[in-house]
Amino acid sequence: MTHKKITMVINANDLRKVAANILSNILGRFDADLKHHLQNLNATLASGTATDVLKSLESLLVTFNKTGGELGESVPLLKEIEDLLPSLAANTEVVEDLPDLLEDSSGVG
Repeated sequence: MTHKKITMVINANDLRKVAANILSNILGRFDADLKHHLQNLNATLASGTATDVLKSLESLLVTFNKTGGELGESVPLLKEIEDLLPSLAANTEVVEDLPDLLEDSSGVG
């Protein structure tokens, strides 16, 4: 996979569309890679050796890491969408832990 760092001027009205297109492309690649690696993992689990299964899992983890890196690289573009952060903050609800909550069956309390 090759990456190119570019600098260009984008009309502010196009930022959201450009960001959506980039995220769509990243997630589309991830979806295709994920399906491939899951098929490979299923095949190795069915008839492969332990080494084959571990190599298949390693390939799957590489896909997750690669996608995470690409998503991280898109953050500067997303930060340029002016109305994105205020709308997220307006929809955020702060929830406090109360000291008198009882422990639930999972041991959380």
